[in-house]
Amino acid sequence: MVTYEITLLPGLEVSTPDYIVRSAVYQIEANDGTNTMTWSSKVEFPPPGEDFVSFANLTKQDVLAWVEETHAEKIVEMKAYLANQLAELVAPTITTVAAPWVE
Repeated sequence: MVTYEITLLPGLEVSTPDYIVRSAVYQIEANDGTNTMTWSSKVEFPPPGEDFVSFANLTKQDVLAWVEETHAEKIVEMKAYLANQLAELVAPTITTVAAPWVE
């Protein structure tokens, strides 16, 4: 079974002087108990709406929720990709062999 963890990487891109968060970089880590694979991406956020949270009151959970909402489809794709890469490590479907003319 593959487990996943989504984490934020340090730093947020904000507009000044209002400090509205414009983007964040996140990472998905997939682990099958033996091997770990990671993938990172930058997500651009739409302008804030009614649920605006001031920068001073912003929490890590707020930004992670925005990431998961804004990049939901991409996260599903990357989880599947990482799971396939982990499976390939365990049971490779492609290997390199010597060409027939090599002795």
